[in-house]
Amino acid sequence: MTEADTLARVDEAIANGSLWKAKEILHGNVDSAHGYRPLFYEKYGQVLLQMGDLIEAGKYLFLSGKRLPAYQEAIALYLKRHSKSNPFTIIRTFPKAARLQNLSDYPESVHQYLRSLGHTDSTLQNCPPQGFKQCHLGSPLGICCIVFLLFLFVLLAYLIWYICSSLFHLFTSP
Repeated sequence: MTEADTLARVDEAIANGSLWKAKEILHGNVDSAHGYRPLFYEKYGQVLLQMGDLIEAGKYLFLSGKRLPAYQEAIALYLKRHSKSNPFTIIRTFPKAARLQNLSDYPESVHQYLRSLGHTDSTLQNCPPQGFKQCHLGSPLGICCIVFLLFLFVLLAYLIWYICSSLFHLFTSP
């Protein structure tokens, strides 16, 4: 099915008041199998906006590169939520097809925003996958894990000593 056919199906679903159907059609077209297509991101963002899902709409409208006044609130909410602490956070929210290797492959507004966060082609290529967390042994959780593992090791050593001692007494007792 061509892009024009898909968009015609989406427009028909919207005209019939079936936003959920338009969302389904578009969701299947913003995945990795179809590549990065800003037009589909914009259309998907529009449908999500009509459905009231502002943050998710903001993601797709942001990725579309379009900055219409009607999109600003949704985009601002999305960026506020996902641009705070770690520069990789926003990239991890992108669908797989939108995780491009080069900043210049994005629409200009997306390119500029990612650059303002400090991203380069290198950081895009080395972005850890979603859900990936580095282990920091110096963090409170890391220290607790080390203490717990040491406790288990000492407990295991004690159990081995106790069993060996018991067996020794069992076989050496008259």
